Amino acid sequence: MCANLARIIIAFTFIFSGFVKAVDPVGTTIYVEKYLSTYSLDVLMPCATYFAVALSVVELVLGAALVVNLFRRYA
Repeated sequence: MCANLARIIIAFTFIFSGFVKAVDPVGTTIYVEKYLSTYSLDVLMPCATYFAVALSVVELVLGAALVVNLFRRYA
């Protein structure tokens, strides 16, 4: 019971976070660029938009997988 509740809470947290990032990919790209420059990974700067979109997609997919209880071990 408690584990299922925790799974659902985490799933909706992932879904909400992924949705917020998907709504504003430009803002997410700016934050990804800040992280890349902080860690001196300026070579990856042209890929920041792709990383931002991939991050939102991964969060949405993980959240959906947890909601429907698929691949729970990997999610």
